[in-house]
Amino acid sequence: MRIENRGEKTVVVKDYSTRGFFVRLYGRFTLKREAAVYRCLAGLAGVPCCYGFDGNHSLVIEYIPCRKLREIGRGNVTEAVFDRLDALVLNIHSRGVAIVDLHGSNVLVGGPDDVYIIDFAHALIARNSRRPGRVARFFMQLDTHAARRIRARYLRQEMPAPAGVLGLLYGAGKGLKSVLKKLRYG
Repeated sequence: MRIENRGEKTVVVKDYSTRGFFVRLYGRFTLKREAAVYRCLAGLAGVPCCYGFDGNHSLVIEYIPCRKLREIGRGNVTEAVFDRLDALVLNIHSRGVAIVDLHGSNVLVGGPDDVYIIDFAHALIARNSRRPGRVARFFMQLDTHAARRIRARYLRQEMPAPAGVLGLLYGAGKGLKSVLKKLRYG
C-alpha cells in the first residue's frame, strides 16, 4: 500500500503486483471484492471513493487525511465520534454490506463529523440488501458488536458481552484464538 499524488488528488494504491504468485492471486481476489463493496457504498458519507483498478493487481482509493483510531489514545476521543461510527455502520448495513473486519485500524477520525471506515477486503455483500440472509445478518451483528467494543475500549467503559448464538460463537472463537496463541508462543 502506498500514497501517491495523481494530479490534484492524493490516493492510496493497494498494490499486490510485486508480490509472489499466491499473494498476488489472493490480492486480486480481495481487491475484486473490495472494489465491488466500494461500488455498493458509493456516495455514502464516511466511506472513501474508489477510483478503480490500476492494472490487474492494484486498486486506487481516495486518501483520507485523518488518523487511525488505534493511533489516538484511549480517553482522547469524544462520544460523538462513536455515535457517528454507529450510524456509519448502520448505513453500510442498510446497503447490504457486512464489514466483517471492523477494528481501530480501519476507522479513521478527523473530528466528531469526520469518521470513516476503510479496508473492505473481507467484507460480505448480501444478495438482497433489504433482506440479507443468515450469514450476512450474522456478520452484521458481529460488526455492531465490534463497534460497541471499540466504543467501550476508547471511552473506558465495561466491555459488552455478545448474546445468543453470536455470544456462543464469539466465545468459541476467543477460546480457539487463546489455544492457538499458547501453541505458537509456548
